[in-house]
Amino acid sequence: MKILTHAKLFAILLIFHIFGNTFAQTSGRWFNSRLLEQGMPPPQREAIGKADNVQCQADARSSAAQVVPQLTNCNYYTRTYGDGPLAVHLCMEERDRRQARFNNAHRDVYQGCMASRGWVFGVPPVAPSVVAAPQPVPIAPSAVPQNSEPIIASTGTGFFVSTAGHLLSNEHVIDGCRKLSARLASGEVFPLNLVATDSPNDLALLKAPTGGATATFRQGPAPLGERIVVYGFPLAGTLSISGNLTTGAISAVAGISGDPSKYQISAPIQPGNSGGAVLDESGLVIGIVQSKLNAVKAQKITGDIPQNVNFAIKASVAQNFLEAQGIRYSERAKAVTRKESLIAEDAIRTTVLIACYK
Repeated sequence: MKILTHAKLFAILLIFHIFGNTFAQTSGRWFNSRLLEQGMPPPQREAIGKADNVQCQADARSSAAQVVPQLTNCNYYTRTYGDGPLAVHLCMEERDRRQARFNNAHRDVYQGCMASRGWVFGVPPVAPSVVAAPQPVPIAPSAVPQNSEPIIASTGTGFFVSTAGHLLSNEHVIDGCRKLSARLASGEVFPLNLVATDSPNDLALLKAPTGGATATFRQGPAPLGERIVVYGFPLAGTLSISGNLTTGAISAVAGISGDPSKYQISAPIQPGNSGGAVLDESGLVIGIVQSKLNAVKAQKITGDIPQNVNFAIKASVAQNFLEAQGIRYSERAKAVTRKESLIAEDAIRTTVLIACYK
């Protein structure tokens, strides 16, 4: 029987820890509601899931390795404390700390990657036997009956993402529209054409005749509690036609039922805000306003009226949509905190009121 040296023991434990952790991360159940609704055969659905899982695992390992370099040997500890139990103990502690940080980074990137492809972690939801959880509803006004001459039925918000004139908004803002137009805060009006939609994520890509100033996306997710700015055109015809700015914070880094593709935000939003950019403290896009909790339904179920429970699509989901359409957009790391008045000046140049004609 051979006696293992400290170095060999460390190597074996490290390998066991890494493989055990990898198995734990990949053994969870994911489901894709879009594929389920399409009635796709299970083998084909599983093949898509496996391919997405492999790609997202690779992306997550690469990103996590850049953020948290792994400890490859115990040389520092053996030089400092000698080749004995203390050195091995301290080395293992440092390895565990790094591995924990690596696991957290890996999990966040992996889940965000899977969510951007339409996958949700957990077991497919089953209808409850007593009451249903309150669900968010799109914050667009109801459409008017269709006439021979299209008239404005609803409005929303959008923002420029490319110098070629591409804009992002919500799909529910443009759904069923016979004609679309946009208006800048300056008063300039121009037509819009629909380029593509992403129904599962409620996103729409539009095209204006010409480009102009564009919004810039932020690299990486926003943390819980970060201050945000929302600029858009809520309640068109009632509030200021030059746009409206509200502020708040990231209330949760997931949506209803832990949806990892959404942020919960506290910035007040109204009908017409849908499709507007959620900006961080430096004016970079971290999300797209989508919906708010239905206060009336929530009050009937819980007995209480929720306050400022609003949701935004994470910027990473929108960026994947743009990349799939071959759209080049601007992106950079978070910069210094700017005054809200300066953030508003940039938002005014890149944001439009979208009118839906039916």
